[in-house]
Amino acid sequence: MRSLDSLAASDFEPQDSIWLKLDVQGYERSVLDGAERLLGSVKAIEVEMSLQPLYEGQILYLPMIEFLLDRGYTLASVAPGFQDERSGRVLQFDGVFLREQA
Repeated sequence: MRSLDSLAASDFEPQDSIWLKLDVQGYERSVLDGAERLLGSVKAIEVEMSLQPLYEGQILYLPMIEFLLDRGYTLASVAPGFQDERSGRVLQFDGVFLREQA
């Protein structure tokens, strides 16, 4: 595996405007940890967030929101992902975060 920072170094310029969509089955925080430099060019992040643990070691929705807020992003929209068929409870939703402009 390679980090997004190592991949992006040759593929993106600092002035590029990037929309980053993560669909990595519980590895969202690991992917973002490997994208600290790239995040400077990322204008929007779309990420799946779970309300309860679905994958071993995953970060849940509140810590994910705090993580992205600390990096200058604001939660702009949410969309239901999937729910428990028996209880009807939402288990996961998609969040779109936008970088606050200085």
